[in-house]
Amino acid sequence: VGTQTELTLPEGITEIYQYEFYNCSSLTSITIPNSVTSIGESAFQNCLSLTSITIPNSVTSIGNEAFYGCRSLTSITIGNGVTSIGEYAFSSCYKLIEVKNLSSLPITAGSEEYGSLGYYAKRVYKEGESYLFTDKDGYIVYDDGTNKILVGYVGTKTELTLPEGITEIYKFAFEYCSSLTSITIPNSVTSIGIGAFSYCGSLTSITIGSNVTSIGDYAFEGCGSLTSITIGSNVTSIGDGAFFDCNKLIEVKNLSSLPITAGSEEYGYIGYYAKRVYKEGESYLSTDKDGYIVYDDGTNKILVGYVGTKTELTLPEGITEIYKFAFEYCISLTSITIPNSVTSIGIGAFYDCISLTSIMMPNSVTSIGYSAFLDCSSLMSITIPNSVTSIGNYVFSGCSSLTSITIGSSVTSIGDYVFYDCSSLTSITIPDSVTSIGNEAFYNCSSLTSITIGSNVTSIGYRAFWGCSSLAQVNYKGTEDQWNKIYIGNDNSYLTSAQRNYI
Repeated sequence: VGTQTELTLPEGITEIYQYEFYNCSSLTSITIPNSVTSIGESAFQNCLSLTSITIPNSVTSIGNEAFYGCRSLTSITIGNGVTSIGEYAFSSCYKLIEVKNLSSLPITAGSEEYGSLGYYAKRVYKEGESYLFTDKDGYIVYDDGTNKILVGYVGTKTELTLPEGITEIYKFAFEYCSSLTSITIPNSVTSIGIGAFSYCGSLTSITIGSNVTSIGDYAFEGCGSLTSITIGSNVTSIGDGAFFDCNKLIEVKNLSSLPITAGSEEYGYIGYYAKRVYKEGESYLSTDKDGYIVYDDGTNKILVGYVGTKTELTLPEGITEIYKFAFEYCISLTSITIPNSVTSIGIGAFYDCISLTSIMMPNSVTSIGYSAFLDCSSLMSITIPNSVTSIGNYVFSGCSSLTSITIGSSVTSIGDYVFYDCSSLTSITIPDSVTSIGNEAFYNCSSLTSITIGSNVTSIGYRAFWGCSSLAQVNYKGTEDQWNKIYIGNDNSYLTSAQRNYI
């Protein structure tokens, strides 16, 4: 229950009990004394920062899933007393490139036997020195004299130029390096491994060197800030899901012979999110002096992201679109003013902007993408202009501080889950233009006391008002006969039992 990240266990300990260090994600190293004879089930499971370990000669057994999910573990020494290794003991230890095996167990590289101990390894050896080292810059490198493989990084820099001579970026080498903003890959690199840069959430652009031939499965999955990439001329294969969930990847420069096209799911989704895939010419992307990342093709001027530090923003004039996830996780953003040139707000554009309290939306906006303001938990009020015709699913879901909202007179439908968990909303008016209210649209709006519904609503979805325990009054702009013709989905008892006024 301590807080140390580097541990030397007390002498005299005979057993490391099951789940003893389970989920100790900050633990980086541990020294096990010679008195220990067994390591229990899941003892070190999900110790995500543990990089290497020596199992002393006194240990005879390693339990099931003992080191399961130790995703930073690059090397291990197995003492000569080990006679049994449990199932999945080393499963999901993706970086375990080297195993020193002093036991009599016939562990081999690539084998799933003995708890997958050798499954991820390039080398299992009994004698000699390790091929692994950590250089002065924090790069963990495996060098066997033929290949120089970058296995991981424990430095603190956010902008990296990888060392010359590196031939391969190993699987999951930079996984979850959330502060990494840019990286330059030298021409010596020929392959980028599975998940090598997955979930590097701050990485904005990257150039794939001219000698890279393959990009592994999920190599850049979840790089949500990646806006542009250059694919080198020798790339012949891109793995499954290599660019999945790279929602801002608006531009791809493709120097390879692969037929990458915008909007396609092929080649690991690399072109799926793109507006432009090109081979020659200059990028349409630029970052202005205020930190706005803008894509300008001469017709459209799209705001793709923001890397500035201001908390109160007035967006530049001329912007025509706020791109999907443009301000995702901008947790310090408190207010924003949108210029009259903007016509659309993209999917998840302000997702999880937890400090955003107000937003000025002009009459030029015609569409608001789903989840655009999802979990903006400090947003207190908003006016949807008359120009907007539809409100996508989840748009204001989780906006728990939202007390008032005005819906414009051109909105024809309110999507599913739009006001889900808006627990501070007390009243709302649905204009006459609206014909449908989606499933769970007002789910758990527990403070909602009254609602006014326009006469043109023909359907109210499943559980649209589930959990609206304070709903006392429904004002309907139509007749009782019209009300009786509305399709009302199941589990809407708070709506149907409230006092109803025909106005």
